[in-house]
Amino acid sequence: MLKRRLEALRQAKGSASSIASRVNGPILYGAKHPYGRLVTEASYGAITLDDCRAYHAKWIKPRGARLFVVGDLTEAQIRRYFEGAALKAWKGKAPKLPKLPKPDGLDGRIFFVDVPGAKQSEIWVMHFGPTRKAKDYFETWIMSSVLGGGFSSRINMNLREDKGYSYGARAGFSYSRHYGVFSGSSSVVSEATYQALLELSKEVTALQSGKLPATDDELSREKTGAVLALPGRFATASASLSSFRSLVYYGLPLDYYATFVDQVEKVDARKVAAAAKKHLKPRNAVYLVVGDATTPVVTRDGKQDVPLVSGDKQLTLIEALRELAASGTLGKGGLEVLDADALPAP
Repeated sequence: MLKRRLEALRQAKGSASSIASRVNGPILYGAKHPYGRLVTEASYGAITLDDCRAYHAKWIKPRGARLFVVGDLTEAQIRRYFEGAALKAWKGKAPKLPKLPKPDGLDGRIFFVDVPGAKQSEIWVMHFGPTRKAKDYFETWIMSSVLGGGFSSRINMNLREDKGYSYGARAGFSYSRHYGVFSGSSSVVSEATYQALLELSKEVTALQSGKLPATDDELSREKTGAVLALPGRFATASASLSSFRSLVYYGLPLDYYATFVDQVEKVDARKVAAAAKKHLKPRNAVYLVVGDATTPVVTRDGKQDVPLVSGDKQLTLIEALRELAASGTLGKGGLEVLDADALPAP
């Protein structure tokens, strides 16, 4: 098992996409925060069998645990299965979880991880946002769907359909019990990394500022899609379990879906504009790029791409990012170069 995990970790450190997913936690939360800690070869190697036994004895307890069952069963059958002698000896309660520290992300505005020879780059924009129980959740959800929720979303139509930089781009809000995070990301052709990063930022800024508010057609498309997708949340036993388990996890009422359609229908252009203005924060975001530092990059001139030059020299990706950071176009904070463990790299 340990050998398999170590091999998977080594493979992850060789892929731009997996590195991007790996380092965004430390960038946002900080390396000491529980949400920012990374598994490394050293941390794997330090785990002993006694550690696993101690963890099981301390944390795997019945009191406070929740049992979810979805299937063709009655309450009496479930009680008969789980109140028998086999589980009566299982007793105790897990310790109370410690309070999470305040996120303390890494200093910088643009973060870069070099992957020599990478044919594609990963680009991300990230910042903290509202929690799952925010009163304007539905407006925020529809707003982010317009921006990056599906094939017809703005960033996908820009980076894939218009520019041809990517096979797909996405953006939206994700949640834990304690935090909400906005992120937009895409795998892009290496030479287009610089311009794709600008396009991603441009789309977020245009919606946040009100320069390009959500149109009636966009709202109708996303609201209709949300309602039509509702039956799929209960199409299978596993889907139903996931839907109700998430309600318990976030502390939402179990009759949440009874008013789901009404909540979606109440979303209008004014509410979406307010959510975009409040919750999209491009000037406070951090930007992550993972790719080949030596790739010569292009910029968009009208309808075509041309080499990005300084003097008579075409800039490489790392050079272009240095100039972008120095210009303040994406905000103040500078460029930080990291390795695949989110540690400072030369």
